[in-house]
Amino acid sequence: MNHKYYSRMRPIGPGTFPNTQDNKPIEIVNFNERKYVELGAFMAWGYLVYANALTDGQIYEYELREATKQ
Repeated sequence: MNHKYYSRMRPIGPGTFPNTQDNKPIEIVNFNERKYVELGAFMAWGYLVYANALTDGQIYEYELREATKQ
């Protein structure tokens, strides 16, 4: 199962997301503008998808928010 995280504070670019040797993003999507996601729950600039879950520290450090499990 993949893990999806929204970038809430800034567009996704170099240095704005975790990119470790053992857990690189498998998908990166930037929106053209900040928009509502998760049925209007909050706004984001885009999202990243990883094969493995990020740590709580990585989520906090990069100001990401995990997508709701669907």
